[in-house]
This record gives sequence, C-alpha cells and structure tokens, in this order.
Amino acid sequence: MDEADLICLRHIRDAAEESLRFAQDKSRPDLDRDPMFVLAVLKYLEIIGEAAGKVSASTRQKHLSVPWDDITGMRNRFIHGYSSEPQSCLGNDLERPPVASRRTRTHPRQFSPH
Repeated sequence: MDEADLICLRHIRDAAEESLRFAQDKSRPDLDRDPMFVLAVLKYLEIIGEAAGKVSASTRQKHLSVPWDDITGMRNRFIHGYSSEPQSCLGNDLERPPVASRRTRTHPRQFSPH
C-alpha cells in the first residue's frame, strides 16, 4: 500500500475513534440541545469522507468489504447541505453502529501495513 493511502487510512481511523469517543454517552436529544456536538460530529464525518474519497482505486479494490461509496456519499450529503436538518440524520446513526462496523465488523486498525 502506498504512503498516501496509509495517511488517508490513518486519518479515517483517527477521526472515527475520536468521533466515537466524543459521542460516548450521547443520545439523540443531545443533538437538539448541543449545536457544538452536531458541528463536531459533522467535522469528523467530513474528515472521514474526504480521506475515503482520496483512497486509491487499487486499495479500494483490495478492501471491497468497506462501503467506500457510502462513506463518501454520507460526507457529501452533510457537507453540501442535502439535509436541511443534519441532527435528524445524525440522530438515526447514534442509535446504531457505524456503517463500516455494521457491514463488515472491520476495525480501522486492520488497515495496518504490518
């Protein structure tokens, strides 16, 4: 795996871990009460989606179980304003595991080159 992909995957892992840490013990009502929480979660999703979009086709092909298009699509919906109320979409996701873990049970550290 080339260095650029490793950097992207590290950014994905780090943002995912931070967002999970940040959202720990939070629930749907917190999204309505705390706009800083909403903005923080959206920023992490932006980082994850941007980095996923920069992963090379060859690396994507080697990791077909990762829903690359779903990840970048999620980022696009939030960042480009396809959802007028991001709290609604985020609230749905707080009630269930992240997309990648739902589909594959893949942990970000599995992308390690070693």
